[in-house]
Amino acid sequence: ISAPLLGQSTQYVIEQYTGKISGFESLYATYSFEVRGGDGTLQFSTDGEFFSEGDNFLVKTGYSDIYCDGESKYIYDKGSDEVIVVGHNTNDVNMSENPFSILRRGVAPYEYPARPKVVMYEGQECYLVNLVPKAKQADHTSVDVIVTKSGFELRSISYKSRKGDTYTAKIRSVTEGSLKGGSFYRPDYDSLGDVYVNDLR
Repeated sequence: ISAPLLGQSTQYVIEQYTGKISGFESLYATYSFEVRGGDGTLQFSTDGEFFSEGDNFLVKTGYSDIYCDGESKYIYDKGSDEVIVVGHNTNDVNMSENPFSILRRGVAPYEYPARPKVVMYEGQECYLVNLVPKAKQADHTSVDVIVTKSGFELRSISYKSRKGDTYTAKIRSVTEGSLKGGSFYRPDYDSLGDVYVNDLR
């Protein structure tokens, strides 16, 4: 039976959207981020920018900037003028810190159905790929990735935590960015002014 009759396989869809992202030496994305409780109530929302090169990334939002140079993370809390420095685990998929981590990490730690769902998302026909972590101790129970059927463009990444909260990044744009270099992914303390640095490494 031909593929058009059956529809695309989930593996094929994953290969298409991850292939587009992994082809970028540097990635730049804009998105809106929200957290909803188990009852669907909106608990938090913000707009964000995301930059990455390999294991380096920078997340900029209205309330915090998170820098990662591949070895350490520098979490700048703008409200308290504090920078918390912690070690970085390249396998970490903390949605609130790096909503695109699953695209870099790959889907080997996840199980998924043979065929994706087809859904309407913001007026476009899209594929919904449901990923369930194989590790039962993972801090999330599932990840939903939504991409367009035409072009496999990323539209949404949504994590459901074991506590029942849902963390969603609604993607506005994903493009190949310009190469920034290592210092871009570490905070410039002189430009931040009078901040307290709490190094927990």
